Amino acid sequence: MIKQILRENKLSLFVIYGYLTIYECLTLLTPMILGKAIDGLLDKNFLYIFFLFAIEFIANIFMYKRMVYDTIVYTRIYNEMVFEYLNKDGNNVSEQCAHTDLAGTIIHFFEDAIPYYIMSIISIFGSLFFIFYTNLFTGFVVLSCLVPIILLVLYFYPKIATVTTLANTHFESKIKALENNEYVSYFNRRKKLQIYRSALQGKSWFSLNNTKTTFLVVALVTFTYNNDNLTQGEVISMYAYINQFLVSLMSIPIAMEIYSMVRDVSKRMS
Repeated sequence: MIKQILRENKLSLFVIYGYLTIYECLTLLTPMILGKAIDGLLDKNFLYIFFLFAIEFIANIFMYKRMVYDTIVYTRIYNEMVFEYLNKDGNNVSEQCAHTDLAGTIIHFFEDAIPYYIMSIISIFGSLFFIFYTNLFTGFVVLSCLVPIILLVLYFYPKIATVTTLANTHFESKIKALENNEYVSYFNRRKKLQIYRSALQGKSWFSLNNTKTTFLVVALVTFTYNNDNLTQGEVISMYAYINQFLVSLMSIPIAMEIYSMVRDVSKRMS
């Protein structure tokens, strides 16, 4: 189903993701321009503050155009997908109700997940370039954060994917449970699955965010240690790029979770 949507709407999606790419590339310049603007303001030089305003203004134009256009495209895709599914024979009402709601997960993948991936990829490679360009050793420090993050993802997210599949299967029986007056057991089971999934997500994010903070502190110490010639703007710019890189790495667990959700829903809709 994902391939079919991509094939039938490739031009519209290219325009949407093109606007987003331009926006993110312009946004990537912001920490560097901000640092120079701060140093300039301290010296009563206002050139870079005008550059900062211009970049933000142009970037916002592209984001506005994307926000308006993508709603038109995604609502059309959703209707086409649901109509095609409902025209099939052999689906009971309970499954139809659940699957038409779950179809929103696929739209969410195109509307939110893919843009998030695009922004994260540009942010990861772009910020890493600026970090390495500014201080080589600091670049290697932040890059090493990949190892613990990947290990944590491999530990937690197969479990979260299993709970997601169980929850979607349970959701399919909602109408039947209501018709048979079995709503107490249905919603109690739903509560247990949600609590278990939330506990796994909480443990995962606790571990990931502590890892991110640890590497942020180590990278800042590495960058500033025995470096007496730094300006305030350079420190602020480096902090922004290090933090941006580490935050963007959080797209790895989010990508895994979204992928498991979309894969499960696609199987049910096909």
